[in-house]
Formats: sequence, C-alpha cells, structure tokens
Amino acid sequence: MNDLNIAIASADKSRLDEIGLALASAKRRLRVTAMQCAPQRLGAMSSQLSQHAADILVVDCRDGDAGALPVLEQIGIQYPRMAMVVLSSCESADFLLQAMRCGVREVLPSNADGAAFHAAIERIAAKAVKAGAQQEQSGKVLAFASCKGGSGATFLAANLGYALAAQGDARVALLDLNLQFGDAALYLSDGKAAATIADAVQDISRLDEAFLKANMMQVRFNLDMLAAPVDPARGLEIKPEHIDALIALAVRHYDYVILDLGRNLDALTIRALDHADTIFAVVQATLPFVRGAKRMLGIFESLEYPPQKVELVLNRFEKDAALSVKDLESACGASIRRTVAHEPHVAEAAANQGIAVMKLAGGSCIARNLENWAADLLGKAPVEESRWFNRILKRA
Repeated sequence: MNDLNIAIASADKSRLDEIGLALASAKRRLRVTAMQCAPQRLGAMSSQLSQHAADILVVDCRDGDAGALPVLEQIGIQYPRMAMVVLSSCESADFLLQAMRCGVREVLPSNADGAAFHAAIERIAAKAVKAGAQQEQSGKVLAFASCKGGSGATFLAANLGYALAAQGDARVALLDLNLQFGDAALYLSDGKAAATIADAVQDISRLDEAFLKANMMQVRFNLDMLAAPVDPARGLEIKPEHIDALIALAVRHYDYVILDLGRNLDALTIRALDHADTIFAVVQATLPFVRGAKRMLGIFESLEYPPQKVELVLNRFEKDAALSVKDLESACGASIRRTVAHEPHVAEAAANQGIAVMKLAGGSCIARNLENWAADLLGKAPVEESRWFNRILKRA
C-alpha cells in the first residue's frame, strides 16, 4: 500500500471536514472520498466504495452507536480486502468486542488527530504487506490464549518453551504478556526476575538484542523469559507499539517466541495475536470452556485469522471424561489436535517447586505429551518412536 484510497462516512458534514483535515495531516499520500450519510445507511452507498476502490473505510460512530456494526459486517463481507476504522466516543470493552466481531480493524476515539490516523493506517498497511508478501520470519511466534480462566495456558506455554529448548539447540524466548496478573516465571524458576517487560520498554529507543537479553531471565542456555510486571500498574504503561517492537526484535534472534496472553482480549493482546504464526487456544472438557472456546473462535474469525492459524488444545485430558474429544469438537465446531494429560500431582509439584515438568517428572504423561508437541513443531519424530529406534540401533 503506497497511495491509499480512503472513504470517510458521517451523517454530519462538519465532521467530514474535521476527519478530512486530520487525515490530511497524516504522513502518507491519501485519496479521500467523503460520503455524507448515517452509518446505518452505508449499505446503500456500497457502490461508491466499489467505484472509488476504497482500501480503508472510516466510519463516524460518534456516540458509540452499535446499531451501525451489523451494516459494517455486511460491507466487510462484500469487500473483504477493505479495512474498516470506526471513530467512537465509546471505549468500553463490550463495544470493542462487538466491533471486532463485525470485522472492524481499528477503533479510534472520535477526536483522533493526524498522528492517531497515521499510526492506524500504518498498522493496516503493514498487515497488508505482510499478508501479500507472505515472508517467513526468522523465528516462529506461538501464542497461548485461554478460552476461560484457569485453563492452564500459562503452565503449557512455559513448559512447551522448556520442551522446545530441551530437545536441541533451538533458541526459545517466552514473553509473559499477561501484564496485570502474569506469573509464567513461577513455572520455570523459584527465583525472582530481576527485570520485567516494563523495564525493557521503559526507554524503547534503547531496545536492541543486548538490552532485551539484559532484562530477561535465563532459564537455560537457550531459553530466556521476559517476565510480566510485578506491579499491575506498570502493565498499564505498556502500549501496543511496544509489543510490536518486542516481538519484531525477538523473532530476529530466537527460533521460537512464545507469548502467554492470559484471558483478556484488548487492543494490546490483539496486536500480539496479529504477529502469531499459531495461536493455541486452551480448553478443558467442561461446558463453560466450550462456551468460551466458541466465543473466542468467533472473535478470531472476525479478526480474519485463517483457520489454520488457530489450534484448540485440550488440557487436563482424561479418557473417561463426561465430554469426549468428539463431543468437544462437535460443540466447538473445530478439531482438537493436541491433548495434555490430567496428572494433578505432577503439575502441582512442578508448579510449587518452580521446575519444568520435563525436568521434575520426565516419565510422566504430561512430560511425554509436551515432548511430542515440541518434536512436532521442530519437525522431529515423536519421542516414543525416537526412543524405540535408538534401542534398535543399540541392539544392532
């Protein structure tokens, strides 16, 4: 995207002028088309969007009118390559989620200035370039999202990171992006992190490989972890652009970058998810988790993530559970590719001691599940098959 075609829609002509001026101060060459109409009547103006080949549609929902969102959803279906930006005075999480589900890419405040428009346009343009070029990153980004609180996503993120690092020389980074209540460090170490993500981004201009590593905890020679802030208030200092910079730097220096995102979906979390090659959505075999999974999968679909980007992971799996894997797949409308066994005594012992499961209980079912998961990601044979082959070689 070099020169961009932008259509702006508002029922108020003075608002069209204000938005046009703000866009004019953005640092990009833009061709702007103004359409004076209420957001709810945009469906009747879709021919203009087609005529002007709009790359971005900016819609003025000044009072947070959610009634316009279904119309935008239909326009998004009609023009899937056009990004939609909503201007709204409503900043509630509920409105943001509704907008995302309807395919809105960015929600900006009603009084957004040129800098805010420029930042949003650059994010949209960067995503379009990435999708078009389909260039492989040097490192893979794996994001863990919990479909409901208490899923064990953090436990899995930390222990999969250890399993990836332990099976060879792959360089692994674990970033704890649960900024208010993150505790990934507790699953791999009984020590206190000397620095956190808040320290790493405090002076973003200094961020380079050396500065990043200086703020990380070294779990083993090829596994580093960036801890969440101890003080939840410091998590509020972290902005989406900080997340962009951290992940962009990490993928240049690590083979695998694991993101532990927690439960909440907000602008910062979505920015991190945009970078992910694979999102592991963690569920358990209960109806509340099924409901949570269906909602989360719906949000991912509204964010235009391809189905192959998202994998459901069944944690605390029991063969005789009331809900079988097939039941869960049918209820969620998605397949479950990975399961991790339910061994509470093993998981609790590892968590209480701050030791990875593979290190504490290498022969446990959980450890084997994680080893095979890591082997699959690394393109290696399953662990049991590899051990069997090695025994055959020793006999020969």
